[in-house]
Amino acid sequence: MLSCIGYLSSVTSEGKGDALSHIMEQARRRNALDDVTGLLCEFDGNFLQFLEGEGDILAATFNRISHDTRHSGLIKIFDEPIAERGFPTWSMALISHNQITDDQALQIRRVRSLTLSPSSQAPHLADLNDFLKVFQMWN
Repeated sequence: MLSCIGYLSSVTSEGKGDALSHIMEQARRRNALDDVTGLLCEFDGNFLQFLEGEGDILAATFNRISHDTRHSGLIKIFDEPIAERGFPTWSMALISHNQITDDQALQIRRVRSLTLSPSSQAPHLADLNDFLKVFQMWN
């Protein structure tokens, strides 16, 4: 089943500087092989990432990412089945801080301040879907 996972995390010292270009190279290579698509947004010392793919492959990709030491404090903000990909042509797109509008940055900060767990995510699903659509417009 096609699904989308989204998360926010804080960039560690290992994830700064040239590390971002290495992250993108690795992600694009692996994602192309695994048919995973999505975007990575870096701003204010945070990563926001949405990943799309098939069940087990997407879960394995997310598990690998969640153990990466180039970020910490990972908060899964979205984990839902999807009917179609929102980023079908992007093995991994990079959106940098200077490409984000003030409204988008405000939305990211607002989501970052939520404490989400699988049980508390349900009331926020409509907002999270709207949030995801903002970034799908980049595609």
